[in-house]
Amino acid sequence: MRRSLAAHLAMNPGELQFSYGLNGKPELQAAIAGGLVFSLSHARSSSVMAIAYAERIGVDMEMLSRASPVLGIARQFFSAEEMRHIESHSETAAEEALTLWCLKESIVKASGSTIWEGLAKVKLASHGEHIKWLSAPLIGAEPTWCLMHGRHYGDYLLALAMQRNDVLSQPQKMHIHILGSEANSDACFRITGASGSIGSG
Repeated sequence: MRRSLAAHLAMNPGELQFSYGLNGKPELQAAIAGGLVFSLSHARSSSVMAIAYAERIGVDMEMLSRASPVLGIARQFFSAEEMRHIESHSETAAEEALTLWCLKESIVKASGSTIWEGLAKVKLASHGEHIKWLSAPLIGAEPTWCLMHGRHYGDYLLALAMQRNDVLSQPQKMHIHILGSEANSDACFRITGASGSIGSG
């Protein structure tokens, strides 16, 4: 984590200083961050870090094996509109619930909140490749947010939420770096849905 962040800031990794948000989210000290934000997530032995020059960013990674338990949670806490959307995908309802869970988790991480605060407040639908807001974002306006979800190898679902103060009018470019693997990034990660135009490289 230190090496990756230091490379973006052209600093020595040992010089980086961190603080912690209200819910324990690590952040770079503002004096050295220069607008760089990051988020971490892990599932079993895999981990992911998202880095951007933005106001806020959140990332979440989940094992696909969690889909059935998450569907049970969704039935208790997701909105009626979200559940109608999920149940309309009868054969893949559990995976659809996990996708929305992942997206909600990434949004509340970016906002500095917790998943339990965001379950009812953040309302989304994922129609094919397009992610749609069903509620106002926790912070900022909808056009300032970029959301995406995808598959990491075949066993993980990953979601990213990034927010800027200005409207995201241009396609967002995402660079993917896989550590500890000789496989190319296109084989390791595949974007399956987004709220806007995202290219990978």
